[in-house]
Formats: sequence, C-alpha cells, structure tokens
Amino acid sequence: MKLPPPRTLVGVTAFVGYLGLAAAVHNLYPISTFEMYAGAPPSRAPTRVIARDASGEAHEVDEFVGWRCEGPVPLDRASCVGEWPYATTDYLDRAAADWVAGHPGPAAGGGEPVEIVRRIYRLADGGGPPAVRDCLLRRCQAGRR
Repeated sequence: MKLPPPRTLVGVTAFVGYLGLAAAVHNLYPISTFEMYAGAPPSRAPTRVIARDASGEAHEVDEFVGWRCEGPVPLDRASCVGEWPYATTDYLDRAAADWVAGHPGPAAGGGEPVEIVRRIYRLADGGGPPAVRDCLLRRCQAGRR
C-alpha cells in the first residue's frame, strides 16, 4: 500500500487538528453562532448608554473625562424599569460604565453637568424613524476631552 505524499498528510493532519480544537472550544469558525450576538433576543427597542450634556446633546461617554458621579453607573434592568422591555448590548454598556469608573474627576475647571442615560430607540412596526426615549441612569460632572 502506497502512502499519500507528505504534503497531503500534513494538510489532512492540520485540518483534523483544527476540527478537534474547534469542537473543543465550541466554535467551528467560519461556521459559527457568534455567541456574543446570539444571546440577545430580537428586539423592537435597542438601547445604548450615552452621555447627554446640559443642552441635551448626545455624546459617547469617552468624549468626557474627570467624571464625578454619586455612584457607579447602574446597568441593571431595574434602573429603567418604566421603559421595559428593551434590548441591551452588554459589552458596550459595560465599556461605557467602565470608562466612567476608570476616568474619575476632578475635571479641569470643575467640569460641566453631564447625565448618563440609556437611550432607547422604539422601532415602529410600520417603519419610519424610531421614537427616542432617554432613561436617566446617573447625574455627574465631567470635562470634555
């Protein structure tokens, strides 16, 4: 019996090794479930945690530094129970809260009033622009970057 060429053996061994490793970590990329997105059910109300300045303009929280708040940013469902149901993207919400916690004040010049809100986009069944609602999570002081 003649063995296949070494190049073929190496290729088959690498492929079988990949399949074994992929099965062990439960991720058969590129045939993947992308679990980071698969956990959230479809929603007609996606949300984002953002900063809102004194004039009501929306900003990403990382546009500010020197945060002074009366506690950590609450990300639990109870913080916006009046707006439930809505969907969250946990890793983005956590990144926003971590930014605030990781860049404490005092801001240069005392900062300005900034509200951290959960912005909720209610999508209508008939299409059109979403209805936007803000749920206050925390009142703070911060300075612009």
